[in-house]
Amino acid sequence: LATVPKIRQYYQTRPEKRIPEDHCEVILAHQTYGQDAPEGDPENDDAVRMLMARYPMDSLFLVFDLNPASNAHVRGLVNDFLNVRRGYGIGAFKYGSIKCRWDPARQDISVLAVLPRMHPLRLGVGDFKTQGKACNQLNGLRFATGHYVQALDCNMGVFIGEGFKVPYVLRVFMPFEKKNRGAPRCRYLGFREHIFTAREGTVGKCHASAEWTFGTIYQRFLSGMGTRMHYGHPDFVDGFWVRNRGGMSKSSPVVNLSEDIFAGYNVRMREEGSPHIDALEFEKGRESTFNAASNFFSKISGGSIALIHSRDN
Repeated sequence: LATVPKIRQYYQTRPEKRIPEDHCEVILAHQTYGQDAPEGDPENDDAVRMLMARYPMDSLFLVFDLNPASNAHVRGLVNDFLNVRRGYGIGAFKYGSIKCRWDPARQDISVLAVLPRMHPLRLGVGDFKTQGKACNQLNGLRFATGHYVQALDCNMGVFIGEGFKVPYVLRVFMPFEKKNRGAPRCRYLGFREHIFTAREGTVGKCHASAEWTFGTIYQRFLSGMGTRMHYGHPDFVDGFWVRNRGGMSKSSPVVNLSEDIFAGYNVRMREEGSPHIDALEFEKGRESTFNAASNFFSKISGGSIALIHSRDN
């Protein structure tokens, strides 16, 4: 953003303001942070704190789930926050969504916001629990601000050169000539993916070819016909729209096995747009061993059957 002339000129006259806090933020949605075993893992918590400590001055936030399995340290941080804010008393709620940021002075995370909940993040029991990925997305979305939201899984990455294109690509949602910000041109915006695990052997190459066929060529074709749907890309989303329609995916077990495609159904049934562009290309890793690839294709085929059973179809 600092390369845009008008933005650079604006901040030269306002030295007290910083570009990241005003224009973008990164939320690390870690569902099991601070939980005791077997749900949580102390090594994972240490890795999260190391990442937060490495970028203390950036707009990087941690969002996690507070529940009865949370350890004493996390509960102590939340209780200290509640004592200072004079809001809910200690022990007033069992579940909550917590937003944190790294505090260099304390060398630990510092609680910024607490959102109490009546129910756990994942509902149900056993195999009928709601999906963890969709619940984690919803937990992070509660604290996401701004016009546009992008959800990235841990197997995704991006070359910094693609990041310079993002401010211009987001203009597809709202071109300069449009004055009514209540009516953007689309609700989802998809783009190309490069499967970097293609170099990891024959299985990785076959999996990458299948992903390229469906994730780029097929999406490009559907976009031309005006029938493309969100299916799991790191698509950009109209943040206001998705917050008012239940989230970026559906999480019911069994039926919503392919959870992201139901967001595409939601867009299509409301006669909104979900185009594909070729100006951006993010990286994604896929399974490169035979057993893992077989399990993935089993999930895809099972999800296709579940789509037939759903009312959305």
